Amino acid sequence: MKDEVLYLFDPLCGWCFGFSPTIVDFRNQHPELDFRAVPGGMITGARVAPYHTMNDYIQNAKERLESHTGTKFGKDYLNKITPSDILMDSVPPSKALVTLESFGVDTIDAAHILQQAHFVKGKDYNDLNTYVELATTFHIEKGAFVSKYDSVEMDLAVKEAFNWVQRAGVNGFPTVILKRKDQYFLIARGFMPLDGLSQNLEAAMNEEIAN
Repeated sequence: MKDEVLYLFDPLCGWCFGFSPTIVDFRNQHPELDFRAVPGGMITGARVAPYHTMNDYIQNAKERLESHTGTKFGKDYLNKITPSDILMDSVPPSKALVTLESFGVDTIDAAHILQQAHFVKGKDYNDLNTYVELATTFHIEKGAFVSKYDSVEMDLAVKEAFNWVQRAGVNGFPTVILKRKDQYFLIARGFMPLDGLSQNLEAAMNEEIAN
């Protein structure tokens, strides 16, 4: 059984969007490891609110995030989503992720494509058609996806993902953790470039060996 890298993120997290190409590259560099994206439930319950309530913050943070990560927000996201009454709610896109995972889709790829749809193309996370379109790119039939997405099984799966992240004590995204047997090692908290991830992974591997 391979060691596993857990990528803890939230579909609504802008820094996770900025980090997404890096975690894809990191995954591609390490075929000897299993990688899994786990949604964290950043905005749920009483925190759910219209996007326009965060518009000023997003517009002000945009330049720093893009400069730091090299990832660019799309015009449709900035002009259509952020000034609108569209709700920020982590549950629908997170449930879409665990649903795609249930069909055998790689969660790192799914998380990346999910965030591209929202932050670049301006797709509404509250619109089921957003996820149906994504499912078809993975050759999943619409009816099969919708049926699974609407199931109690997926409701429970997304809640368990959120609960696991909370039990792990993670309250910031993105976070990257190496799991070796029953041990967990922090690789990154917040955005980190590829070379930093590789250095921290090597250090974690050596620490486990030393123990």
